[in-house]
Amino acid sequence: MRTGIITGLVRYSDFRSKSPVIIPILGDQGFLPRRDPDWLKLAPTQDKAFILMGGAAHISHVLDDNKPGYSERFKGLRLFFNVTLAYHVSQNSSSGTQVIMPSAHEAHSALEKLPKVELHCHLEACFRRQTMMALGASLGLDAPQNVKEFCAEWLLTEPEKNLAVALQKFSNIQSVWANESIIERLTYEACEYGYNQGIKIFELRYSPDFIAAGHPELTFDKIHRAIVAGIERASHLDIAVGLIGIVQKTLPTKQAAYTGDFIAAHNDTFVGIDMADQDIGDEIMRFAPIIEKARAAGLHFTTHAGEEPVPDAPRHVYEAIEHLGAERIGHGIHIIRDSAVMDYVIEKGVMLEVCPTSNWLTSSVPSTAEHPVRRLMEAGVQVSINSDDPGLFDIDLCHEYALMQSEHNFSVAEFDRCNDLAASHSFIAPERKQAVWPRPIE
Repeated sequence: MRTGIITGLVRYSDFRSKSPVIIPILGDQGFLPRRDPDWLKLAPTQDKAFILMGGAAHISHVLDDNKPGYSERFKGLRLFFNVTLAYHVSQNSSSGTQVIMPSAHEAHSALEKLPKVELHCHLEACFRRQTMMALGASLGLDAPQNVKEFCAEWLLTEPEKNLAVALQKFSNIQSVWANESIIERLTYEACEYGYNQGIKIFELRYSPDFIAAGHPELTFDKIHRAIVAGIERASHLDIAVGLIGIVQKTLPTKQAAYTGDFIAAHNDTFVGIDMADQDIGDEIMRFAPIIEKARAAGLHFTTHAGEEPVPDAPRHVYEAIEHLGAERIGHGIHIIRDSAVMDYVIEKGVMLEVCPTSNWLTSSVPSTAEHPVRRLMEAGVQVSINSDDPGLFDIDLCHEYALMQSEHNFSVAEFDRCNDLAASHSFIAPERKQAVWPRPIE
């Protein structure tokens, strides 16, 4: 265990104001931040990496021979702001505050231990990078076996000019969902991922049409059986998993109806139905009969809407709720531009499934720091924090929590409140949810 003495103040250059401020940090009393204007005392560790955590900052660094180094990622925590440290560490100083540096693993574990609800995660894009690389190679696909090349060619880690371009990145990933054995494995690993992230209530959504495309031997029934088998394999984990079936808005009406009928017919293994892909304005009304049939079968309804920064984005959200009865909205962040629609969403008690990194990567927002999640929440909109496509984006849910903490000053109490609301809004049966959730679900 390495210890040191800080003989100066630790500061960082605030990404908004660019003015030096003192970092509030996680002390040795659990996850709650210890606010000390002068000195920082950190928890024990066995390696040189340490993370400063608190309501205003979540910053990762490595000490290397007393020289500050910047690491872009520690166990999935990617940071999107510039950091400046002004400090000096002396092993032998007789004055100052002793610092024992916790490992990156310990800091990431603090986030993992928070019980979480994830309501918006696409199964097809929730995968382990190494698994996807190996499966791609085994199928004879042009899947780079070098991590850097794989990330550049197969993953979406930098912003695309719009949602349509971003969706094209899915094509390589889709080609790997090639047979029932692979589908079952990927589904099981997605459940295992959720458990390891501290997710207690996990809703995974998938599109039968998307997986079946280019795989003529894969019927909807085969796909669904394999997915259900993967979830059942994970039944030993302390996590409640529910499936949402997706009808793509880009489908012709007849095919959309076929997919909707399939989802409704499997109401014993689906908990809800979703309309995904780009907003299509008034055309969404052609899906009303599909939603009505699913609702009659006992399924809940969420839909992607208000994701793209287009003038009609707030109206798309309003129409999905008013005319189709949406209980939750996937993304929906651009209601921030229309106070009347925002008030309507609040009045109806509809939750937004917010996905910060996703919105940045699809150019729905200029940056994660400029995401409206804080303004929406403070206005009274119910929001949940989600990863959307963690494998495709090379992130995880704890990464999103780190962003919320560092860039939007989320406190533990706010995380808990968001998660309690998300647990209440989850489509999974109440008794299944409550069996895994640590607090009463309202």
